[in-house]
Amino acid sequence: MSKIDIIMFATPNLHTYTQYAIPAWEKYCAVNGYNFTHYSKPFYEDLHLVWSKICSVREHLYNTNCEYLLMVDADTIPTGIDVKIEQVLQEFMVNDKQVLFQKDGSNRLKYLYFTHNFKLTFGSKRWVLPNAGFILIKNSKQSKALFDEWLARAKTSKYANITPRNQNVLVYEMLNQAKYDKLVGYVETWVVNKFKGKLCQHFSSKTPEQIAEVMLPFYKKLLA
Repeated sequence: MSKIDIIMFATPNLHTYTQYAIPAWEKYCAVNGYNFTHYSKPFYEDLHLVWSKICSVREHLYNTNCEYLLMVDADTIPTGIDVKIEQVLQEFMVNDKQVLFQKDGSNRLKYLYFTHNFKLTFGSKRWVLPNAGFILIKNSKQSKALFDEWLARAKTSKYANITPRNQNVLVYEMLNQAKYDKLVGYVETWVVNKFKGKLCQHFSSKTPEQIAEVMLPFYKKLLA
């Protein structure tokens, strides 16, 4: 059985909803035999917190013996315990893919996919974009190299401080390199999105209070 870790980077100011998200992920991991780690301290003083999130991934890849790592944003919560990471790996970590992202869009009408960032879509000429709020990574030399360069560009890229910072750098400066583009794949929206993710839901673009409100039913279900 593969050693699978799940991590979250979340500073204390997000407690309004991480009071539900963190215990829920801890329960999900305990039931399924995974390790959960919460990183709470920023890694940089001069960079936006989204870069500390990416740094938490790199640090965990280098400093643990996990075979696979799932990084989830603080505004995600598991919707149940039945969908296991192994199932997602078997279905989507194929054809030499080593880094899987949530799609930054959704299949709200089942067969029609909609991007959530038309500006980035048209600027990059990519209909399917990565959402860095859910990243499933094989712990390999190639994936470590991707995160090394991604973070190095946080201090050099003209996109590093233009929202959505790390995703801009990833799309414009990383995925245009064949060596990284071939490593990257996507999980389908049934795995994770803001509407009907079966592994987890990702409640972006809401206030902390709204996120807490929609998380509470899942928290109660899992921690009952």
